[in-house]
Amino acid sequence: MASELILRETRGRVGIVTLNRPDSLNALTGEMRTTMRATIGEWNEDPGVGAIVITGAGRAFSAGADVSSFQRPPADNGSQTAPGPEAQVSPWAGFARGSKPIVCAINGVAVGEGVTMTLPCDVRLAAPDARLSFRFVRLGLTPEIGSSHVLSHLTGLGRAVELMLTGRFFTGRLESTASCWRRGRRRSCWTGQSSWRERSRRRRHGTWGRRSGWCTSTRWSGTLAR
Repeated sequence: MASELILRETRGRVGIVTLNRPDSLNALTGEMRTTMRATIGEWNEDPGVGAIVITGAGRAFSAGADVSSFQRPPADNGSQTAPGPEAQVSPWAGFARGSKPIVCAINGVAVGEGVTMTLPCDVRLAAPDARLSFRFVRLGLTPEIGSSHVLSHLTGLGRAVELMLTGRFFTGRLESTASCWRRGRRRSCWTGQSSWRERSRRRRHGTWGRRSGWCTSTRWSGTLAR
C-alpha cells in the first residue's frame, strides 16, 4: 500500500517508516495510521525484515492527531456521533506488542499521540534536542492508547503523574543523578566523571558507588523545560 504521507524503505534487515507531513509537523491522519499499520504488518510477514524503525520527516516526529478532523460533522449514517480518533488508533497498543521489534527514533517535536504511540513500542530513542509533551491536559482531552497506564510502568507513578498533569515539554537529554530516582528505588546515572556536587549528592543519598549505566530502565526521564 503506497502513500505519499508514509514513506517506506528497507536498509539491510531494517524496515524504516517515515511519517511524511512535514508542513503539518507530521500530524497523524486516519490514512497515515492505516498505511503505517499495513506496512508494518507486511514486514511482520517478511522473513527478510528483522526490526522496524518509525521516524518523522522534517523538524518533527509527530505533532499528534490531526485536530482538524475533530471539527468534522457526524457522518450521516443514522448514528448520533461519528467515530472519533480513538476508534482509529485503539488497536495500536496490541498491534505494536505483537509486532517485530519496533524502534521509535524521535526527532524534533513529539506531542500528544506523537508521544503516546511510541509507548507500546519496544525502544524509544530521542534526539537530545527533541521536545516531547503529553499535552492532553492543556487541551482538556484524555490521554489515549492506555498511555497513562503504560507510562507509569516505564517511568514510575510519580513521574508519570507529573508529565500527564502538567503537560510540560521535556527534552531527550538524560537527567542529573538526583532526577534518576524512582518510586521506592534509588538509582544514579553514571557519567564517567563526577563533579564534587555529584559525589556529595551520592554520599548524602546513600547511592555512592552504585552505577546503573545511563539509566536505560528509565528511558523517559527527560529534562523538564521550564
